[in-house]
Amino acid sequence: MADERNSSESYAEQLRVLFRQLPIALAVNLAVAAIMATVLAPVAGTWPVIIWFASMLMMACFRYAVYQWYWHPEWLKGWVRRWDTYSILGAGLTGLIWSLGGVLLLPPQTVQQVFVVLTIGGMCAGAVVVHSSHFPTLLSFLLPATVPVAARFILEGTASDVGLGVMTLVFAGALSVAGYNLNRSLVDTLRLKNQLLQSQKIEALGTLAGGIAHDFNNLLGMIGANAELGLAETQTGEQAHASFDEIVKATARARDVVRQILLFSRREQSARETIPLLPVVEDALKFLRSTLPSNVEFRTTLEAGLPPVSANASQAYLILINLGTNAGDAMREGGVLSVSLNRSYLTKAEATALELHSGEYVRVTVQDTGVGMSRETLNRIFEPFFTTKDLGGTGLGLSVVHGLVKDHDGAITVESEPGKGSTFRVYLPAARREPVELPAKDERPVRGNGQHIMYIDDEQALGSAMKRIIELLGYRCTFYSNPEIALEEFRSHPDQFNAVISDLTMPLLSGFDVANALHAIRPEIPVALTSGRSSQGTENRAFSLGIRTWISKPATVEELSQALGLLLQKAA
Repeated sequence: MADERNSSESYAEQLRVLFRQLPIALAVNLAVAAIMATVLAPVAGTWPVIIWFASMLMMACFRYAVYQWYWHPEWLKGWVRRWDTYSILGAGLTGLIWSLGGVLLLPPQTVQQVFVVLTIGGMCAGAVVVHSSHFPTLLSFLLPATVPVAARFILEGTASDVGLGVMTLVFAGALSVAGYNLNRSLVDTLRLKNQLLQSQKIEALGTLAGGIAHDFNNLLGMIGANAELGLAETQTGEQAHASFDEIVKATARARDVVRQILLFSRREQSARETIPLLPVVEDALKFLRSTLPSNVEFRTTLEAGLPPVSANASQAYLILINLGTNAGDAMREGGVLSVSLNRSYLTKAEATALELHSGEYVRVTVQDTGVGMSRETLNRIFEPFFTTKDLGGTGLGLSVVHGLVKDHDGAITVESEPGKGSTFRVYLPAARREPVELPAKDERPVRGNGQHIMYIDDEQALGSAMKRIIELLGYRCTFYSNPEIALEEFRSHPDQFNAVISDLTMPLLSGFDVANALHAIRPEIPVALTSGRSSQGTENRAFSLGIRTWISKPATVEELSQALGLLLQKAA
């Protein structure tokens, strides 16, 4: 589907190049036609030549009107297939007028006949240059312009006439081959240009996202933490409790948007393991059932005993969540969401069509009975920032899905029709190694038993809120907004703290600097780092320095409690 979308964009760009060159082509066409009319008028008669030239002039006016219509108004640019038809029709009729001129006005003298042939041949050669961006338009000019003239000469029967006719056909064939080669070269150039522009967009997005992620996630952390505190301090059924709950949900959605932007813009390979896909699908279904409207009916067919896949479990989970959420958005009035998981063996032909290798795959199918999509929408659904949602759509969900599937050496297909729902199929290659056991998810908050936690973050408001949440979880917590003061306190009383959580990016010292200093004072102290922007390289560096846990901002109460429990469990 991505290749089909790129092909459609490339095709539209070919037409844009064609129409940009059309005024020059029309001017040259009329100039050469005027010269030919002047030469043939004494031989063929004034009125036949005037009628022929008038036909050429009318066709040029028609094609120029189409050219003006193409560029204005703006919204007409989207009618790619209509411009395709107009271009082919205009070029074909122009070529036919040239040919009729050669056939009907052909002078008796051989020298003048050669002049006509060379004139038409010159126009055909010019057409190769002007129309090479769109091969169907080129052919629609070449064939009508040359075949009738060649037929006229061949039917004359004389050796010289047959020679001229054959020469005309050979010339037309050579120009067709040259035009095709030029067209292929241009198409490749346009495709590379589009890929470069896309890469530059993604790079710019990554730079922007990386720059704002830390600060924005800190803001989300403040909002979410205070909303969580509000939930804890109000009773279920109170209006304030419901309001705090909506804030927590909105913060979670905003966090997911930031994470998807970072994931989409990131260019590095994520760590993979050989895992069974069934537990990941079951976890995703559990989440979707709790978040999608109650008028969406779930139907599942999950085959047991499937081969494992080589995947990053979190990213495989995100693929399923995005596909399920997209299906739910398509069924605002309710419907059926069907999810199936099974084994699929792709033949060489099937695999080639998906740009995969033949062999065994695990296939996930997500099908909905929603509004469906038009052909135009289908060609753009994996395009970054393209969305059909009037409000609230980021246009990143399916782009992220497509990128993650490709990163996992898989493929994704989609089938849809307006009013008939959509079906997405994800193919992930089966792994040959034995799977590792995925740890069971326990979403219950882990309670502390009075352990003393040092929390370091240069954001005062966020740190104060996190201190209160940590204390609600049953721990004691001391918060420091200055990492140097925190280290001085730790040097003075190293045995008073059971664990330390530090922000990674701070103006005075980084989280890595803090961790190194803490371990220099007390090597066994459990340290966790928290950040709104992370990468596999950053996390690997953290673990190489003895940092035991990574907490992504903004963390929910459940995520924070699980991280603290794991941190202290490793220390035990």
